[in-house]
Amino acid sequence: MTFDLVIKGGNVVLRDGVYKVDIGIRDEKITCIAETITEDAKEVIDATGQYVMPGMIDTHVHISEPGRTEWEGFETGSKSLAAGGTTSYVEMPLNALPATTNKAALDLKLEAAIDQNYVDYAFYGGLVPGNVDKLKEMADGGVLAFKCFLSDITSDIPDDFINVDDFTLYKGMQKLAELDQILCIHAENGAVPSGLAKEFAREGKNSGVEYAESRPIFTEVEAVQRAILFAKETGCKLHLVHISTSEAIQTIIQAKREGVDVTVESCPHYFAFTAEQVDEIGPKAKCQPPIRKAEDQARLWDELLAGNIDWLTSDHSPCTEDLKQGTLWEAWAELVEHKTM
Repeated sequence: MTFDLVIKGGNVVLRDGVYKVDIGIRDEKITCIAETITEDAKEVIDATGQYVMPGMIDTHVHISEPGRTEWEGFETGSKSLAAGGTTSYVEMPLNALPATTNKAALDLKLEAAIDQNYVDYAFYGGLVPGNVDKLKEMADGGVLAFKCFLSDITSDIPDDFINVDDFTLYKGMQKLAELDQILCIHAENGAVPSGLAKEFAREGKNSGVEYAESRPIFTEVEAVQRAILFAKETGCKLHLVHISTSEAIQTIIQAKREGVDVTVESCPHYFAFTAEQVDEIGPKAKCQPPIRKAEDQARLWDELLAGNIDWLTSDHSPCTEDLKQGTLWEAWAELVEHKTM
């Protein structure tokens, strides 16, 4: 038996541990894992002292091409993913212009992606007010799932992404249930954080902790509860993206027990940093949901270690340097957000 490639002597990360074994590959598939492979190979890689692990899949990536390619294009984005060990990604429907909210916009993105990607990729479609009748054409066009925002994002730029209202959420979830499609939801109450941000800015509050307090934990929980309630009513499959709190995770766990088809992700930055550290980093650490306080982060770690989070994603969402200037209220964090100054 001849292999196309043998990776020899590496510390191979398998489901139940790390083992020093060889990997044999034929026709681009792993066909043998053994302590020692003695058969001939067209190519041999000596992985002694190196870790060998499966390529990661990142299901939450923003590439801003076409339309905002200066933020991040397919070439640089996919090269960065490959350099970090990610071999497949699924790209979100916002930040590009036009947003991926109809088949024509999807076709533009598919065309832009040709011959520019260094890893495998797929796309999401978007649910926004006025496009419920466009969901089927995007599903037929090959998107893997759909995305919407319950938090406030607004734009005066034509064909940009905006948040859903409750009626759009309801009708969209009805349609996606009919199409057997998943809806990914950015789950934050819109009105309360927007109001608190304006209030805090007027009062001169601008610390990392105060930014976290402007988007309270209950606003994430409320939006998760609303999404789950709509899912129960419509039968739509849900995925809750970048959840930042134990309280929201517990709400999702309870929904799973009640038979709701729902999964949940979080992101490494919620485990790597705390709100108390945001001031050291500056506006570059602004994100939504926010980096939480240390005591809240500790509870989120408990959820991860207990196996209550289905997977982690990067939520890689780049922008140009100038958009991360100013105070935490002025710096960019989502596509377009309500101004508070």
